[in-house]
Amino acid sequence: MDSIYVSESGDDTTGDGLSVSTAVKTISGAVAKINEKNDSSFNWKIKVNGTISGPQKIIKDVATYTDPIAASITLEGMDSGKISATGISDSALTIEVGIPVTLKNITITSSGTCIYGVGMNVQNNANVTLSDGVKVTGNRYTGPSVPSGIGIYVEDSKLTVTGTAEITNNTFSNTSISNSRGGGIYAAGNSQIVVSGSSKITGNSASQGDGVCLSAKESGTSSLEIRDNAQVQDVYLNSNNRDYVPYLKADEAFTATGIVVKMNSALYKTGIQILQGEATGSVYDRFSVPGVYDLSAEGTLSKKDDANITLADISAMPFVNAGSFSDPDSFEPIDVLDKLIIFKIPSGSSYIYKGLKVSELFTATTFTPASFTNYSDGLAYTIDSPAGINLTTNGPYLDISSDRPTSGASFIDFDGGYFYIGGTGLGYMILE
Repeated sequence: MDSIYVSESGDDTTGDGLSVSTAVKTISGAVAKINEKNDSSFNWKIKVNGTISGPQKIIKDVATYTDPIAASITLEGMDSGKISATGISDSALTIEVGIPVTLKNITITSSGTCIYGVGMNVQNNANVTLSDGVKVTGNRYTGPSVPSGIGIYVEDSKLTVTGTAEITNNTFSNTSISNSRGGGIYAAGNSQIVVSGSSKITGNSASQGDGVCLSAKESGTSSLEIRDNAQVQDVYLNSNNRDYVPYLKADEAFTATGIVVKMNSALYKTGIQILQGEATGSVYDRFSVPGVYDLSAEGTLSKKDDANITLADISAMPFVNAGSFSDPDSFEPIDVLDKLIIFKIPSGSSYIYKGLKVSELFTATTFTPASFTNYSDGLAYTIDSPAGINLTTNGPYLDISSDRPTSGASFIDFDGGYFYIGGTGLGYMILE
């Protein structure tokens, strides 16, 4: 394996990269030297001496859009090798090549406004492995928009985190952002995330998936597989369409337990498959789904019996709506009445908002205003509609426009069964 050396004190023009003293300055400069060799059978090693400044890139040739001429590339740190950046609008390290790329003994840390991976961006069918001694840590998103993948953003690619690699302590500094996604990793498109060995994804923070956020839509579905002794703090399944569900994969047993799995409201339905693979039946109980659903031995969601649903279960549900109601913690369950869960929705306005959750379609289809008065906090919950609310039996997407309150009301149909009537009306969700 031939080596090219990179150093902050190097020079991409005059350096040949064959030693520390004649190092190039950037990883892009090292890739250029690899292409000069023009041998696709070589397994190249790019050695990073000390700390170099980001952004750094391993990408296709800009003019020809072809991969580096190599069989593989290993990016290895020496003398505490590190890629570090502050206040940049790009990822500290971008990898967009089709040949295998392995990182070893190197730290990636940055702060900036890149919404697609402050630390790393891996996409365009890349195949990247983080191995022993790799740390993607201390990355901070400082921008005003919604970030996807503060530590690492992955799109249409495979990322393997193995050995002693760590993705830790990646977060955002703008506390007004309520729907940041993937503190450690955000996976988009047809992406595969494999976490194995003694690696760990811990201590990260984001609104949707402190550890890993998996997305799915018509263009592709992402997955996460956990193996060996790897640790993953939690997983968030991000999709607003039940036809495209990101999933957990279990083809072999692993030791981790208590892995919390949360998801968009659209995915909460009995029978939705979120875990698949040959070992599903032996590892399903390693995952915990907060709220009113459990994970079955077949890897599907199943709703708890109504009698076993508690206010704590309701509090754990992802009540994520829009506008001033984007904070899941703003919903405060206050009472349980048979199959109804009553909760308050605080607001900056003078209105007292009301809500209820229907745990299943009722036998009766009409509830009068009297059904919602005088709950345990002493407030009177009433509906400004003499006819009450008509719940038809045509599934979670109900047309209630004819019975909605007339005072300042508006009707919004949220994916996954969320409905909200504004003004002094009623908000509720049906669980299937």
